[in-house]
Amino acid sequence: MHGVRVATWLALSVVACSSADNRIGTTRSAGSGGTDAEDAAAGGSTETGGASTGGRSSSTGGKANSGGTESDGGGAESTGGAASGGTSSGGTSSGGTSSGGTSSGGASSGGTGGRPVCQSAAYTPKKAPVDVYVMFDQSSSMSEAMVPPATGTWWTAAQAAFISFVNDSEAAGIGVGLQFFPLNGVAPNSCTANYSTPAVPIAALPGNAAALTASMNAHQPTTFTPTGPALAGAVAHMKSWAGTHPGRYYAVLLVTDGFPTECEPQQITDIATIAKNAFETAPSVQTHVVGLNLGAGKENLNPIAKAGGTGQAIFVNGSGAPIAEAFLEATLGPRSCSYPLPTPPPNQPLRFDEVNVRVTPRSGAPRYLSFVNTMDDCLRGGGWLYDNRSAPKQVVLCPQECQALGASTLEILLGCKTVVSQP
Repeated sequence: MHGVRVATWLALSVVACSSADNRIGTTRSAGSGGTDAEDAAAGGSTETGGASTGGRSSSTGGKANSGGTESDGGGAESTGGAASGGTSSGGTSSGGTSSGGTSSGGASSGGTGGRPVCQSAAYTPKKAPVDVYVMFDQSSSMSEAMVPPATGTWWTAAQAAFISFVNDSEAAGIGVGLQFFPLNGVAPNSCTANYSTPAVPIAALPGNAAALTASMNAHQPTTFTPTGPALAGAVAHMKSWAGTHPGRYYAVLLVTDGFPTECEPQQITDIATIAKNAFETAPSVQTHVVGLNLGAGKENLNPIAKAGGTGQAIFVNGSGAPIAEAFLEATLGPRSCSYPLPTPPPNQPLRFDEVNVRVTPRSGAPRYLSFVNTMDDCLRGGGWLYDNRSAPKQVVLCPQECQALGASTLEILLGCKTVVSQP
């Protein structure tokens, strides 16, 4: 899942970019009636056209344009070389280390049925190491029975899931600290409790797993839900932590069943403001939210997650296994919405009309994001854009793509024509 992948794309529909400013031309994109990589594998339609630049040729129905030798059977795409019988002259690109991630070269493959072929190298941007302070709801409502056929209570399920999470090999390297709420009984004492001091200090997994497990096993559901003071304390701890641990990603993971029942603030808008200020002021601290056993209570949690920079809460209404997955999803999520353009393989230029972004979820098929020209274009359905169109340095995800990324693997691919959003 976190490894480097090699991509060979088929049937990307393209009109080449202008060499004057490296702008991407118009093309069809996945989901807009065009042919994408998955459509090609399933026998989708063949695109037409495609003027080439820099000696790149494209054939349709067996006729190659300038820069390559005419092919009678193939529709192969070549770069300064010949296409024969639909197979591109290829080779294996040499991999290397990109700025901020790892790379892998991939061998090209032949085309059939008039479909172009190309060769790409995949780069997985490196994520900053993450430190997270888990604020765990131990209010009395957590002792409610789970929904059949699940057995036990929400507390026992969440307890077991947390222990599974901190011992999961995928969580290795994450810094995790833990505190519970409420502390000190009921209001007013629970309102003024020291939530900024962890029960278990932040330290990297798996080394901290034993202490976290012991602390979780020592707690049981108690009284009410002072969400506001608990979140404020967690944010204060992470802000302080960031000052002495630079170069990391800082987050609070709020685990709760959703309803603040004591202490101020209790209004969700006010609690969301705590998360918003944490996210928008340096050092930035994101707030992830895992909601358990909710129903109508879920409406309380999405505004907190959105204000905290993580898009939406992760809701669990089933057994303990999805809870553990939710913890991983939150803590393995995106560290940034911007990623540096990788360095291409040796002796190959970086062409801004041959950059693509692929997202692969923890479970499920990969998908390719479409290029858009401006942030306003993101409103039409997401995608990605460059930080600077005249001199790109970074790939920037549209906000909705960044929020939905979760624990998916993001890759930047070089060497195949860019999939562009249809205007």
